[in-house]
Parts: sequence; C-alpha cells; structure tokens
Amino acid sequence: MPVIEASVYTEFILTVAAVILTLVVVVYAGFHRKINGALHLAILSSLGTIWGVIYLIELLTKDIERKALLDNLQYIPVGFLPPVFFVVTMVFTGRAAVLHKPQLALMIFVIPVMNIFIIATSKHHQLFQLTAGGHDGSLIPPEHLHGPWFWVLVAHGFIMMFAAVALLLFSHLRAPHWARARLGVLLLASLVITAAAILSLPMWMENFTDLITLTALLIAIIVITYGLLGNRLLHAIPLAASTLLSQLSDAVIILNAHGEILDLNPAAANIPSLLLKEKIGQSFPEVIKTGAGIDLGADWISTYPHEIALGQSSDLHAYDMRISPLIEAGDTAAGSMVVLRDITLRKREEVEKAQFENRYRAIFENTSYGILLLDSQGRIIDSNEQFVLLSGYTPDLLRAYRLKEIISLAPDLAEISVDGARDDPFAYQEAALLLANGDYLPVEMNITPISAAGGTAYFVTLQDIRDRKRAETATRSALENAQLRADELATLRVMGEALNQATSLRHALLPVFATVRDVTKSSSIWLYLLGSGPSGHQRYEYHPREAINQLSSEYMHSRVPKCLSRLLEDSLIGPREITDCRCSTLTSEGKHYAFPLYISNRPLGILNFIEEPGSPVNENKLKLLQTICDSLAVAVERVRLFKSEHDQRKLAETMRDIGTALTTSLDINEILDLLLDQLSRLIPYDGGNVMLVEDGEVVIARSRGYELSQKKNAAHLKGLRFKIQTTPNLERLFATQMPVIIPNTAQKKTFVPTSVSPDYHAWLGAPVITDGQVNAVFSLDKVEAGFYTDEHARLLGAYAAQASLAIKNARLYSAEKRRIKELDGLRATLTDISQQLDVNTLLKEIVKRAMRLLSGEVGELGLYDPETRLVRIVVSENFKPDTMGLVVRRGEGLMGRVVKTKKAVAVPDYSLWGGRLLEYEDQRLYSALAVPMLSAEGEVLGVLAVGFTSHEHRFSENDTRLINLFAQQATVALRNARLYEEARRRAEEAETIREAGAAVVSTLNQEKAIELILQQLVQVVPYDSASVLLYNKGKLKIVGGHGFKDIRAVLGMEFALDRNNPGAVVFLEKKPLILTNIPEQVPHFNHLTGHNHIICSWLCVPLVIQNQAIGVLALDGHSVNQFNKEHERLVIAFADQVAIALENARLYENALQSASRFEILYKVSQLISANIRSEAIYPAIHEATSELMETEFFSISLVKEKEGLIEDVYMVDSGKPGELSSRPLDQGLFGKVLKTGQSIHFNTFEESMLEETGAILFGDSEEEQISQSILVVPLKIGVRLVGVISTQTYKPYAYSETDLELLELLGANAAIAIENARLFDAVQELAVTDPLTGLFNRRKLIELGESEFTRSIRYERELSAVMLDCDYFKRVNDTYGHVVGDQVLRRLAELCTSCLRSSDILARYGGDEFMILMPETAATSAFKAAERLRRIVSSTSFETNAGPLTFSVSVGVATLNKSCKSLEQLLERADFASYVSKDAGGNRVTRWTASISRKG
Repeated sequence: MPVIEASVYTEFILTVAAVILTLVVVVYAGFHRKINGALHLAILSSLGTIWGVIYLIELLTKDIERKALLDNLQYIPVGFLPPVFFVVTMVFTGRAAVLHKPQLALMIFVIPVMNIFIIATSKHHQLFQLTAGGHDGSLIPPEHLHGPWFWVLVAHGFIMMFAAVALLLFSHLRAPHWARARLGVLLLASLVITAAAILSLPMWMENFTDLITLTALLIAIIVITYGLLGNRLLHAIPLAASTLLSQLSDAVIILNAHGEILDLNPAAANIPSLLLKEKIGQSFPEVIKTGAGIDLGADWISTYPHEIALGQSSDLHAYDMRISPLIEAGDTAAGSMVVLRDITLRKREEVEKAQFENRYRAIFENTSYGILLLDSQGRIIDSNEQFVLLSGYTPDLLRAYRLKEIISLAPDLAEISVDGARDDPFAYQEAALLLANGDYLPVEMNITPISAAGGTAYFVTLQDIRDRKRAETATRSALENAQLRADELATLRVMGEALNQATSLRHALLPVFATVRDVTKSSSIWLYLLGSGPSGHQRYEYHPREAINQLSSEYMHSRVPKCLSRLLEDSLIGPREITDCRCSTLTSEGKHYAFPLYISNRPLGILNFIEEPGSPVNENKLKLLQTICDSLAVAVERVRLFKSEHDQRKLAETMRDIGTALTTSLDINEILDLLLDQLSRLIPYDGGNVMLVEDGEVVIARSRGYELSQKKNAAHLKGLRFKIQTTPNLERLFATQMPVIIPNTAQKKTFVPTSVSPDYHAWLGAPVITDGQVNAVFSLDKVEAGFYTDEHARLLGAYAAQASLAIKNARLYSAEKRRIKELDGLRATLTDISQQLDVNTLLKEIVKRAMRLLSGEVGELGLYDPETRLVRIVVSENFKPDTMGLVVRRGEGLMGRVVKTKKAVAVPDYSLWGGRLLEYEDQRLYSALAVPMLSAEGEVLGVLAVGFTSHEHRFSENDTRLINLFAQQATVALRNARLYEEARRRAEEAETIREAGAAVVSTLNQEKAIELILQQLVQVVPYDSASVLLYNKGKLKIVGGHGFKDIRAVLGMEFALDRNNPGAVVFLEKKPLILTNIPEQVPHFNHLTGHNHIICSWLCVPLVIQNQAIGVLALDGHSVNQFNKEHERLVIAFADQVAIALENARLYENALQSASRFEILYKVSQLISANIRSEAIYPAIHEATSELMETEFFSISLVKEKEGLIEDVYMVDSGKPGELSSRPLDQGLFGKVLKTGQSIHFNTFEESMLEETGAILFGDSEEEQISQSILVVPLKIGVRLVGVISTQTYKPYAYSETDLELLELLGANAAIAIENARLFDAVQELAVTDPLTGLFNRRKLIELGESEFTRSIRYERELSAVMLDCDYFKRVNDTYGHVVGDQVLRRLAELCTSCLRSSDILARYGGDEFMILMPETAATSAFKAAERLRRIVSSTSFETNAGPLTFSVSVGVATLNKSCKSLEQLLERADFASYVSKDAGGNRVTRWTASISRKG
C-alpha cells in the first residue's frame, strides 16, 4: 500500500483556524458568563485553544527531543477535553445539580489529573510512552510508542464522549420543538469529535491521525460557533424549566423576539378554539385574531393584561392574558412568555350578582315604607329613597352603621339580633329610630331574611307611627289627672287637722313627712331647719319603715350642703330638681328634689326627698308638695315662738339667784365651784368644767359630774391642758368670742377628745371675757347627741358675762399673794451665791438655787463660746445619763435656741417639741424652761435651764419672769468670779513663758529645745499630744513632739503642702487655726496624721521668722471643743519661743552645710576643668549638681547662633536619658533665661502656668506628673550667653535661694569648660570632615576603613568598596564655574547619603570622586546597590545657580576576597573598576575581577 505524507502546511493552516475559532468561542462565552453554562463552555474552548497552541509550537520546532516533549504535553489538555465536554452536556440538558456530588466529580476528573503527574514524570518511567531503538552514536532517532497509561487515557475519553452523545441524543428526542435545534448543535459536534477520535486511533490511519483530528476539531468548533451566533445556544431554556412549565395549570406559550410561537405547555395545547399545537412557528397575534376574532393591536405586548373570550356561545370561556418578556444577559429581550388563566367562573358570579341587585332595586324604589338591606352581620349595605327622607341620613353615611346602632326596641322587647343565628322573620315590632338630627322617631319594624349569592341577607321595613302614639298618650294623661286631683284634696285635709293640734316641732313634722311619703312614695325624706346660733342648722330625717322613733334629728354645725344653700340664696326660689348634689348624706340613687320653707320672705329651711323609681314627680305633684311646705312653715314658726317665750321667763329667775351668790367669796376655787353648781339650775349638763387661760393654753381648774365615766370622774380631769391653736372648737371660741355648740362630738373629726369623751356626745362652750380678752371658758358635756340648742348657747353666754367680774377679782388676789412669796425667796438666794468666788462651785450653786426657786426636778447650765458658736454643758443636775460636757451648736436644741434669740424659751412638752436633741431622748423630760445669762453689753455668756420630768407641771409666764431676774443677778456673780480666776491664771502663764524662754537659750540642739518648750506649754494649755513641723523640700516634717506613746514612730513623718491638709493651710497663710470637732469638720484629718488614736480637737499656729513661715506648732486633743481663743493666744506666745530656738539651730546647721557645699563645689570645678571632651564634661556637671541638691531632671542646652536655635546636648529624667531636641531661641523658659540673662526659680509649677510662662514640656506628654521645683541658670562667658543649665524635681518647694546661688556658681565654671570642649570638638571635626560636602574626608575614611577591614578579616565577614567618579565633571566647572560645580558636588553628596544604609561609610575621596565602604555586603548585593545608585544619579536633576543640571557617574565595585591583603588594595581595585567604566563611555557599573585587572 502506498504511503501518502500529509502536508505540514495544511496542518498549520487548520491548527491556526482552530485556535482562532476557539478563542472566538472563549471571548463570546466569557462575555455572556452570567448565563448558565457559559463558563463551562469557555473552559472547554480554552482547552482546545491550549491544545492548538502546543501543536503549533510542535510544528514549528525542529529539535527531535523538544518535539517529543511537546507531543506529550498535548495530551494534558486532550485528557481534560472529554470530561469537560461531558460536564457541558450535563449543564445544557438541565442536569447540572448532579455535578455537585463529589463522587461523580472524582470519577470524571481523576484520570485527567493523574495524567498530568504521569506526563510530568514520563522520563523516569515508560507508562505513557515507550522508547525503542536509537543508542549512543546511532544516526537513527529513537522510536516512541504508546505506553499502557495512554490507552487508559483513551478509554476514559471514549467513555466520557459516548456518555455525552447518549445524553444529548436522549435529551434531543424528549426536548420541545424550540429546544431541539440548539441541542442538535451540541449533538452534531459530539458526533464529529467522537468519529474523528475513533478514526485517529493508531490501528486505523496512523499516518493521518493529526490531520483527521484537526479537521474534526475544526468542524466541531464551526458547529458550536454557528450554535452560538445563529441558534443562540447559550440562551436556551434548560430542560428542567420546560418540565416545570408542563405541570402548570395555566396555559403558557413561549414566543421568540418576533412574536412567533416556539413552544407551549399541555394546558395551552388543550384550548380547543385556538389549536395552538398545530400552529407552532406562526405569529401569536395572528393566531388570536384568526381563532378568537380579537385584534391585539400593534402594542399588544405593552398593553397587557387583556381579558379575552374564546369558544362558541354554548361553550364560551373567559381568559385573563398576561405577557412577560424573557430577558437575557445585557438586559436584551430574547422573547416573551404568554400566560392564559381561565376566569369563566368568576365572570358568571359577577353576572348573578348584577341580576340580584336589579331585582331588589325595583322593590326599593316603588314602596312607601322605609327599607334597609342588611348583610349577614347586621351592617346596612343599602337603603331606599323613602328611608333617606324619613331618617335624614345620606346613603353613604348609612353604610357606616349597623341596624342596632340606629334602632332601639321597647324596654320589654328582646335586643335586635341579625347576626345570622336565626332565619325566622321578626313579627311587627314597635321601635325608636335614631334620626340624623339626634331625635327619635317611633316606627313599626319588620325584618325578613333573604338568600343571596354571598349568604343570608336581611330585608327591613319601617313605618312611621307618630300620629298613633300621640292619640294614645293624650287619652291616658286625661284619666290620670282626674284621679290625682281627688287624692290631693283628701291628703291636704288630713294633714291640716294634724298641724292645728301640734304643740311641739316633732308633733308638727310627723304628719307632714307621712303626707310627703304618700305623695312621692319616697323612703328618703329630710328637713333642714336653718339655725341662727352656734348650734347650726338642724336636720330631721324620716324613717317610714320604723314603727317607733320614725323621726330622728341632729344639729348640723357645718354649713348646709352647697346645692341646698344655693336654693336659699335665691329669693324667688321654687321647688327644683337637684342634679349636682354631692352631700355625704344623699347617697341613694335617683333624682333629688328640694322645696324651700318661707315665712314673710324669710327662709326657714328646706324639705328634701329622693324620687323613687316607678313614681316620677310631675308638675301636679310639685304644686301639691309646695302647698304642703307652705303649711309646714307656718306650723314651725308658731312652735318656735311658743318655746322662746317659755325660756325667757326661766332665764330671768336663774340670773337673779346667781348674781347674789357670786359676791360671797374671793377664793378662786370656791368661786369656780359655786359657778358650776348654779349653772346646773339654768342649763342641764352631765359633765361641766371651768378652764382658765394660761400662756396660750387652757387648763381645767374645776369640774362637776362625769359619773358615767366609771372610775374616771371630775377629779381626774383637773389640770388637763389644751392648746388653743390645736383645738378647733376652742380656737373658734377664742376667735369669735361667742358660744360654740358641737351637736355630736363623735362625728366631729376635729374635736379633741379626753378620757371621758366617748361617753358624752353633745358639747357647749362659752368664753368668759374680761377687758376684751378671754380669760376663762365654761365647758358643758351631755350624753345625748344634738341636745344643746341656740337658746342654751345664748343662756350660757349671758351667764359667763355675769361671772367674768368675780373670776377676774379672784385671780388678781391669788396672783399678788404668790408674787410676794417669790420675791422673798429670790432675795435670800441671791445673797448666798454672791459670796462664792470659785467659778465651778458658783456654777453648780446657781443651778441648784434655780431648781429650788421654781421647784424644778432637773437643771443645767451651759457656757457659750462666741468663737466656736458652741454651748458646752458645765453643770448637770439629776439628768440620767449625765449631760455634763455635752456640746450644743448655736440655734440647735433648747440652749442653742436661747443663744440665737437671746430670749427665754419655754417648752410645755419636750418629747413633742420639734427642736429636741437626740441626746435628751432618754431623759423623759416633759416641760423645760431656759433663759439667757447676758453681760452688761448684751452678749450671751451662758444659758440656765430648769425642767420637770412629770406631766403635772407647766411653766407659767410668772415662772419665766422670776427665773430671768435670777439669771441676771447670777450673771453678775459669775462675772466677778471669772475676773478673779483670770487674774490668777495670767500670773501662772507669765511664769511659764519665762521658763520656756530660759529653756530656749540654754541649748543649740533643736530636738532638745523643742522638748523643753512643749513640756512647759502643757502646763498652761492642756493637750494630749503636741508636735513641731518644719518646712523641708516642699513638705512639713515632724522634728519634735511631746505626749506621744512612741515619739520615734512620729518623728520624721512628712505631710504634703496640700490645701486638704489643715497644717499646710496654716503654713501657707501664716494664720492660726482651731478645729473644735475634727470628725465633722475635717473627716479625713485622722487619715492624714496616721495616729493610732482619734484626734477630735486641734490647735495649730505658724512658726514665723522675719515674716517667713518655717513650720507650724500643732496641739492635739482627744475630745471635742478642747481648745479656744485663749489657748490660741498662749500657744502663739510659745510658738515665738519655738521659732527662736529653731532659727538658732538652723543658723548653726546652715553654717556647717555651707562649708560642706563650698568644698564640694571646689572639687567639682577642678574635675570639670580637667576634661576637654563634651561626653565627659556633661555627666560630671550632672553628678556635681546631684551632690549639691535634689535633681530628678537635669539638662544642658547650648546656643547655636547661626541657626537661631537652642539645642539640648545632655538630658536625664528620673535616671533615664531624655530625648534631645532643638527649638527657637525665643521659646520656653530656656529662651526666657537667654533673653534676660537672669536665672529662673519656681517652687511650685501648675499645668495652668504653661501658657503664662511659655514653658515647654519635655518627655512623655501622657504622664500625669509635671515638675514642681525648677531652677534654670544661664551659662555665660563674659557677657556672651552660650547656653543654660536646668535642674528640676517633681516635689514642690525643693530648692532654696542658696541652691540657686550654688547652681549659678557651678554654671559659671561649667560654661568655661563647655566652651573649651566645644572648641576642641570643632577642631576634631575639621580634621576628619570634608568642608565642601560635610562628608568624611579621605583620612577619616582610611581610619574607619581599617577598623572594618580588620573586623571582616578576623570574623570572615563580607566587605565591599564602591568608587563613584563623576563623568565629564570638568565640563561643568569650565562651562558654569566652580561655584556651580561645588553645588553639584554637595547635591550629589546629599543624594548618596539618602540612598545608603546607616552602616555604610561615605567619604569624599578626592576631587569629583566618592568612596563608599559597605560592611556585611557581598559582591552581588554591592553591585545591585551601585547600579541602583547610578540610575538614581543619572535620572536626577540637580538644582544650581545655573538652573537644573543632569550628569552621570562611572562606578567601580570591589569585594574583599582572599587575594586582597589590605584596605589600600581593596580601594585601588574599586578605583580601577571605575576607570574601566569611564573608559567604556561612563554611566555604568563595573565589578572588579582578576580578568579585568589582567586586561588593564
């Protein structure tokens, strides 16, 4: 068989075409990647592209080995093509969900993935390709055969392709018509590829394998491209969506973009009139127009939804048609979907409803009755015109109501219910229709249920029956009026006979009430008779259901109820209905009626009753009741006139007998007893007493009766007191000076009861008035409530007026007799106490005599201190527990109140007094009286108090007057005794101060002198402990003390100068301070001191020398109020002695310290003068300053005049180096010192002072601490300021003026040393620095380089040298001048510095040459760094006076190796390499090697 060779040229053309087409598919699918399946198709096409590219490279390659390699690589994308094609098939047939199973993915892709590994390692095995023939030296190339893995890959590929073909064929047969063309594209492509793969097997056409494969691939790609561009393969609806549409009950029709039918579901195919299944591919509007005769119009898609009717008249169906666009990626319409829903049933229901409405509308409009139509829930859904005219409602308004909201049935009928629970019609019923204007219309109503499509409805008819109702009412009213007239005449006749025979008010009222009850049927009837006296108005209540005591009465002391009083105020009043009564007695339900009673237009009272249900009061009854009330008024007036005449006669007889009896005695008790006895003849009482007025109270003096109170009789009430202001009945009696009646004390909530009050219910009181003032009260009690009347009150008032003169004379006689006795006793008492000179004894005697004078049971005396505003109890008699030592503030308690007012204060009952103190709660103190002890100038010296623990005694005004006289005389005696005591004490104090002065001059030892003075002080000012505190470095420090248990634990204690510390306040303000009650005044005081015992009192005075505070002297007391102003005066005198002693000791100590400091200063000056290096001088100055004074922060800052800056050169903060910086000369405290040349000294420094002083904070800004004590001293050389030196501490008041002077002396020496060091450093810097560029010079480079070279040799570390030589630099100098050339060199130096590491050494080597030493840098890294630097230089524009210039450099790099023996040799190699770069044209980097050295 002849062998035909395929043309390589043909293979190349086919491959290029395949690659281009696959790229087109990749781009198109990628553009539509959001569409389902697009990404998978793009991957499939990408694999074809990769395969084609590899094959193209193989065709163009001539190397046999490389061709074999590329041949193997082709099988990597070829291995993935069948499984990916199978995945694409699954996606386009709607089975993509199956691919999510990991087992299936593993089965599909395990072979292609393993193929990658096997091909990559094929040279180590022969699984994929076997090599036969060929050996070393042979001219025949080796033959490559397929290995076992190749056939595994082929088998896997065929399985995938056969599966894809079967799946596409199955889906194509079952797919809808419109989807078959698109699936056919994929089916054709798969068949072509599968056939080509079978033909390409080696056993068939081995020589044509590649050509067949390429041809098949090109055909498949052309088919897929046609499917994409022609049949819109990516826009096919998945088969799963088609299945879903087939199950819908609505008819669904799929149209293309031209409106042609592509597919439809079974529901659409079953529409008989359209026969859509036979019309696939036709225009949908034409199908509708032909089948249904409906023209959808040109805009039929945009005008949906439509309702259309399809079918014949016997089988007509209505459809709701809706059209939805089908949108593809890019928002392009691919077609539309039509949905037809059958709405025939709904249309039939609408027709039935319209027929029902028309049938009943005729009934509505043609009847004379009002008609309503209700739904099943009783809501009005319609009404006829007759009902609208009848009710006044509009039809729209009626639809908002239910029937029961506008219809009310008669009371005896059931409630209207049309809620669907019953279907039988209502019989004709009478009802009331609520009209639109709010009136009711009587109607006759009938309700009939009717059937409707939506359920049961109700048909309601209503007829107007107003005329019929008017006739019935008129007939019934005439019959009732005739009977009523006959009953009224009979009633009035019976009642008139009863009133004519009545002799008392009760007899007159009973027939009237009975008549009112018969007329009104009421069981609630009252009569109010207006009173003219204190008894108030009388109320009678009728009880018709009680056989006995049908009439009860009571006196109303309060006003008539508001609703009734308004009736009396109207002179034209008539009977009326009470609608707003709120009286507590009128609690029954129903209407209240009131009828006034008049005699000659004068109101007598009101008759009131409550209307009973079922017996309404009409106009006829009102007239009858008013006639009854007029008759009752006449009867009441006649009975009252008869009783008044009888009482007047009895009063005249009684007053005559009483006048004779009152002139027989002047004894007050006998007079009162006689008055009570005679009073019983005039006015009946069951208990009576006479009360006398004393100090705003009334006290029962004599009593009679009260036998009903079992064991409590009249004697029990003697001495009982009542406060007038808290007893309402007495308060009213005193205010009006008229008799007062309380008809029923049990019902009077404001009545103040006594132990016998529960047995007596009526009370009558009358004042006894003398000279216009009430000085006594008659009080009568009666068992029966409401017994006392206005007549009784008038009689008692007249009796009291007759008795007033006798009571006045008896009280005057008794008062004069008592006064004589009191004055005799007072004179004897004052004589005794005036002879006593001992103050304590005198005070006790004053209290005892005062108690004896007033017969008191307890007594106290307190002395007042005007400075502390406190009263201290110095004498306490019979108080348990004892109140001795108790301290009372001004204005508090009884004594504090007396001090504040300077007047006597009497308390009737201390246990109830609002100003009582807790300390007296257990004393059982009842009454108390306290008076001030005033000096001649009117100032309070003390308070004298006497009290009783028994309830039987009260202090009178006479007691107050008497004790005031006694207190005045006692104050004189107390002042004399005090003057004597003061003279004696001052003599003792003077002697003590003299002894303290002697102790001061006896020693220079500070501690011993303080101890001697404090021992003397305790003799004149008693204290529990004392201490001396001196100012030391911003704090107060205890340097001596006395009275402490362990003085060693106290000495050395320090206290900050804080305003919360009272000692600091005394020191800062240089004023003494007394604290009398520390726990209350300064609660935190004992926490400050740290003492084991509690200090309650404290006295502190400043220690002052030459108007300068040096410390304080403090005295402690364990009890409150232990120190006073007198103690303060004495302590100040002792403080002067303490200050002298301390000053002497201080001067001696300062002399010793000054000698020591100057010695230190001399040594420091020698030390710093011996050093000439800055790094040694700065720490030496710091150390010297620390020895002289406390230094927490220290700094040295020097002036840089050219830059206008002050620069920190040394700084230490709390032992740690500070961050050095610079700032303008005019900023901060340092700038202020440099400006003025004067030192600055701060003892305290607040953060608020920063802005004022311009100070600048150093260190961490977040720290809370800020320096408190600050010294800043200028450094001067002659008159030139070279810098400042500053020492600071965080403690206030740490530096004295001496410290400032020492620092200034130290600064003078330090300035010279610092200046010398600066000059030395400048000379040193000039020796190693290039003056033009500021870089190291060649000598410094050699010095540093030798050190690095030695280190690299010793530790075998890398070291490289880089030489930079400016290209054509001579042209720059010749063209622009040397000034511009210098500028270029400086800019180049700055640029190199910015590009290098800090460890690199850059120096100017000479002229326009620069050398860089790069430690720890290998040859490669050095070359890269040099190349980077070269590029930067060549691309940089250098600013000069001549404008921006650019130039390049020639760079040489040399690295240390074993052949390099010295630094000089390394530098020479770098220099040689740079010359090589320059010879090659410049602007390049050359690395030194031995080869270029040999060439050179």
